[in-house]
Amino acid sequence: MNKCNQIASIYIVVGLLLVATDAAQAQETSRADEVRGVIRPVQEAWISSDLGMQIEKMPFKEGDTFKSGDLLISYDCSPSQAQLQAANAKTAAESVTWKNNRELRKKNAIGQYDVDLAKARVDQAAAESKVVSAQLEKCKVRAPFDGAMSTVGARLYETPERGAKVMLILNVSKLEVEMVVPSTWLTKVTSGAKFKLSVDETGEPVSGEIVRVAPLIESVSQTVKVVGLINAPPKTVKPGMSGNVTFEF
Repeated sequence: MNKCNQIASIYIVVGLLLVATDAAQAQETSRADEVRGVIRPVQEAWISSDLGMQIEKMPFKEGDTFKSGDLLISYDCSPSQAQLQAANAKTAAESVTWKNNRELRKKNAIGQYDVDLAKARVDQAAAESKVVSAQLEKCKVRAPFDGAMSTVGARLYETPERGAKVMLILNVSKLEVEMVVPSTWLTKVTSGAKFKLSVDETGEPVSGEIVRVAPLIESVSQTVKVVGLINAPPKTVKPGMSGNVTFEF
């Protein structure tokens, strides 16, 4: 190869390197405002049991959807119902005694102490009725919002231990994105800032805006967590999915 051809080859190689470098820099620049985001439900709740009663009804299974107010779980609370009947009967009996003592007091047949004691017994019996009534209200658990059944930790006719987690419910109609951004972005990534998320699992883009910015900066990594609300999320987008988030700076 002569000298001219060698010089031409060198220029070609240098030119290709410059093009590659420019492309890499352009790609890096285009991704400078990208971060990873994870989709979470705005509302989620673990339903636990503190009754120690047998499960009587559990209409929904994992993946089923429900409306606010639908029955999620019902316990067999017949023992508590019997306790309530007994407490109401006791209240009625103590009320009769109190009424009778008031009449006797008018005739000076008994002292005021007996009247006050009878009244205290009425109040005690009534309070016991309220306690049992409050327990009975927990026998039927209804959905606090429209959502879907995510996890079921118990089965029909089982008796969960007190405090055991029975089911996890999610509101899948309202989704948000959690992301960690550089703290230097705080002048731009504020409440109301627009973003786009490219979902890895489906490939479809969704848009939203920032609704919350964490008050604490991670000093080591110099990052901060922000949360954005997705605008009208499609049904194919589900909690747990993730993707690249791009801000409209």
